[in-house]
Amino acid sequence: MKRITWTLSNGFATLLLVVGTLLALLTLITSFGTAISVDAMVTAAVLWLAGVVFLHPAPAKILLPIV
Repeated sequence: MKRITWTLSNGFATLLLVVGTLLALLTLITSFGTAISVDAMVTAAVLWLAGVVFLHPAPAKILLPIV
């Protein structure tokens, strides 16, 4: 198992993943099926994607097609 060394990038990635998860859960619990919930879920997905990018940096030639 690879040991994680905590850097500013890893801390920011963790923050993005946690905020995205909390936003998704709050959206599913309170206002599922409304226009606001769609926007919130898209925002949560973008936060998750950004969190994964900061957690595991990848070369641009791999990252750009995925995004």
